[in-house]
Amino acid sequence: MESACRIFFVTLTCAAVLSAASACAGSSALEPSDPRPDAASHPNPDAGSHGKDADPCADCPAEPDSGVRPKGEELSAMATHFDGLGKPTGGCGVPEDLLGTPNFVALNVQNTPGDYSTSLPRPIPPASAAFIGEFDNGRNCGRWIRVTIGDYCTAINDGSPGKGFCHGGAADAWQSDEYNGATLDFLVADSCQDGNGWCRDDRYHLDLATSSLDRFQKAGVPVLGLRERWNNRKITWRFIEAPHEQGSIRIGFRNDAQKYWPAIVLSRLANGIHGVESLVDGTWRKATMVGDNGQVYALPASPPPYRIRVTDAEDKLVGGSTIFEFDFPPSCGERCTAPVTEVEVRARDP
Repeated sequence: MESACRIFFVTLTCAAVLSAASACAGSSALEPSDPRPDAASHPNPDAGSHGKDADPCADCPAEPDSGVRPKGEELSAMATHFDGLGKPTGGCGVPEDLLGTPNFVALNVQNTPGDYSTSLPRPIPPASAAFIGEFDNGRNCGRWIRVTIGDYCTAINDGSPGKGFCHGGAADAWQSDEYNGATLDFLVADSCQDGNGWCRDDRYHLDLATSSLDRFQKAGVPVLGLRERWNNRKITWRFIEAPHEQGSIRIGFRNDAQKYWPAIVLSRLANGIHGVESLVDGTWRKATMVGDNGQVYALPASPPPYRIRVTDAEDKLVGGSTIFEFDFPPSCGERCTAPVTEVEVRARDP
């Protein structure tokens, strides 16, 4: 990052005020005015709705220290597909039109093979840490994934609970074809907690945006017809650095934002996000992830201008020592009402 003060635009949105006492007691943590994300619709047979509509708890522990899966570690799984994020946001808390890519993916919330009826509370508490899925209580939000296409199932591969995968056919039902080896990069933007085989039995399962199936490439050449020959194929995947320049971080508030309750949404990240700190009266204070929406953080109450620094999935400061400074948008008055309000942000050195 350059040493001079830099000006760029970020997007602001807001979340509802949380009641820590009621949320930790198991009751609803959201005020009625909160525009809660709805589950994405999945009319195709390869995928289900995502169950990301969980009650957040701003002051409860969001997760145990589960570490981070490093870039480059190759994982084997199967992939379904779904038609789009819920409204107004996906499970990571970012609206689809702010992702910066049409290639996005959902990760499994929990890892509970054989249990299709228990939906663990979100965020999954430390007492159930052994059951945390690859969504990692939102800690893998905003990261990039490279997916490589594997074998095709010639039998039944519908994710039915307890049926196993690629069942009801010959022993050699998994077959390679001309699509094996095709690749595409995806952004983690959503979560899957459905009670099916994909979201419970296949720990590394990915749910891919349906339109992305038409954008896979092999040796730099687009492959045609993959969507028609899908049947929830085998894949391998790994975390990567953002495959192209993301530009400046975008920051936001959902509607209902107020000056003294700045719950910000961060997007366009090169390597995810693991934390936000706010400079209040000369002291850096931690912001709190809102539920398991991994890209939404509630800043400590303070008057604007707001000054924050951000750490990525490897706990490195984004932009080195850069401080991101912004004001509450004047157009909002006392409270923001639009789904998104953009403001001018200044990136400063300490």
